[in-house]
Amino acid sequence: MNKNQNMKKSAIILFVLMIMSKILGLLRESIMNHYYKPGLITNAYTTASSIPNFMFGIVAAGLIATFIPIYSQIIQKEGKERANKFMNNALTSIFIMTIILLAFGLLFTEQLVKINAAGYKGEQLAMAVDFTRVALFALLTNGVFSIFSGYQQYENRFYVAPMTGFLLNGAIISSIIISNQVSRPIIMVYGLVLGSLLQLLFSVIISYSQGDFRYKFTVNMKDQYIKPMMIMALPIIFGSSITQINGLIDRSIASTLGAKSVTIINYANRINDAVFSLFVSSLTTVMYPAIINQANKKDYAGLKSTITEIMNLTSLIVIPATIGVTVLANPIVTLFFKNDADVTYYIVIALIGATVGLFGMSIKDILVKTFYSLNDSKTPVFASIVQIIVNIVLNFALAPWLNVAGLTLATSISAYVGAIILYLTLSKRLNGLKTRALISSVSRISIASLAMGLVVFGLHSYLNTLQISFIVNLALSVIAGGSVYVIGIWILKVPEFYDVIYMIKDKLKIGSKA
Repeated sequence: MNKNQNMKKSAIILFVLMIMSKILGLLRESIMNHYYKPGLITNAYTTASSIPNFMFGIVAAGLIATFIPIYSQIIQKEGKERANKFMNNALTSIFIMTIILLAFGLLFTEQLVKINAAGYKGEQLAMAVDFTRVALFALLTNGVFSIFSGYQQYENRFYVAPMTGFLLNGAIISSIIISNQVSRPIIMVYGLVLGSLLQLLFSVIISYSQGDFRYKFTVNMKDQYIKPMMIMALPIIFGSSITQINGLIDRSIASTLGAKSVTIINYANRINDAVFSLFVSSLTTVMYPAIINQANKKDYAGLKSTITEIMNLTSLIVIPATIGVTVLANPIVTLFFKNDADVTYYIVIALIGATVGLFGMSIKDILVKTFYSLNDSKTPVFASIVQIIVNIVLNFALAPWLNVAGLTLATSISAYVGAIILYLTLSKRLNGLKTRALISSVSRISIASLAMGLVVFGLHSYLNTLQISFIVNLALSVIAGGSVYVIGIWILKVPEFYDVIYMIKDKLKIGSKA
């Protein structure tokens, strides 16, 4: 079995674990919605939980993206022991950085909340500030955890990420229930901090039990590899900061659209992000080392094949998922978030606006990682700058007309702009990509997906007239749609479909590829 097939198998295993983790994540939001309907408390929690991500998420993205190639480079040149010394140095440096960020956050908490939610006033502002002061302590573990995440990916322990997701969601769900029982909503934020700590502890335990890494306090800013890591990370951090600012602007505008708008946007994005993480992150996470390896060897023919393969495999699920979620947006939202009709309506339209951009987000994510593997972080930064400008313009143009849906739709459209810029630039750099193969697969997948969407829409509408169980209706619609889609891509002979079948057969030892 070749390396690509092994990675695809790893992607399938990771995909299954990610499904479980993301379902638990949606269950967490559903429980939150059950105990605390959209409003004062949920808005405060959503804002508080997003601020640590805003403050350190921009740095974490750069660290994870640069840690793996630098760590790999050190192992190849000087061995594992030297690489582990570098990792110790990186861990200590990052922890010191998070202490500084925590101090800054505690000093300027109210200002940070106002930046993230310009529309908050009075009691809403005071509660968000109190929640944020607690949530900021998650910074202390998030920074170190980001380095361990990169380390686990390098060691091919892809299962660690979804497992830590179980721990985080479990801690938050428990804290939501307890907070409601004792009538102290702020306990939810303590649950968030505890969950972040559990994530780190689990990753450390796995590193110690399944590898030879041992932490030793080390601070050496003269380390010859720290400077290259920082130089590589800076453009990525800048690019990530643009993305974070993009989300900040969306949340800030949302806070001015109504008392429940921040929570509505959050619920819609949670469902959309679950689909994105499941079908895109699992593939790119597993295949990123292969992309790096091909780029380092200057195997550009192989690199082009791998990129096309990842995009086609992603399309195989993202395109039908986009149409499926769009058609069944109302029952999906109702399943996870039972609310008044008006709140449900706004979550549904926000979800549809976000789902439209799934394909663009997916392609962009793949292309960004490809540029990083080529040691080019400037091009993704340029694409992100253009994307955020488009998003801001569209936010102000669409929000007055479409309310929260205008914000999510603006983000979706701008994602396609970023993806197009990256694709054209990469194609020029590599003297062409396998565009014809990509278009061929995407076209066939789209035809099968549209057929699926029509069947799902018709069947769901018909079953509604029979007044059968809501769950039964949704389940039958999904099963029927899935069956039509599988038959469609089989008839249209989508190559990636047969690749997946061969992998499943091999995994179950039913047969082997001829």
